[in-house]
Amino acid sequence: MSASRMFLLLVVLVFSASAFAQDANKCSQLSPGNQDWRGNLNWCIGNSDAGGATNCPQDYPYPECVASGGRSCLMRKAIQSANDNDYANSYRLALVCQCHNTGAKDGFMYCAGQKAIGDYLRNK
Repeated sequence: MSASRMFLLLVVLVFSASAFAQDANKCSQLSPGNQDWRGNLNWCIGNSDAGGATNCPQDYPYPECVASGGRSCLMRKAIQSANDNDYANSYRLALVCQCHNTGAKDGFMYCAGQKAIGDYLRNK
């Protein structure tokens, strides 16, 4: 490997480590309830309020979930996405589920991340 490629790889690794440390720091600044991203996901899975109770129906990529099932419908789709190895979609749906709760969304982003959420949902 050339010296320039090794340097580029080193720069990428340093920035990745820095981003992870920054996220861990942001996570520690959240309330314990918002750090509990698993609990917030479980709440979404169990909440079947539909219609206006979804808080942000315009963000739901599956309109049928707004009409029936609400967040639990959305999370069934997220679980299916995780099982299909589409962690990006399962993560996006988890964020939509907590559209009303900025702290919980921050917990998903800073305390968990896409892979942890996908892995967790895959086991549901």
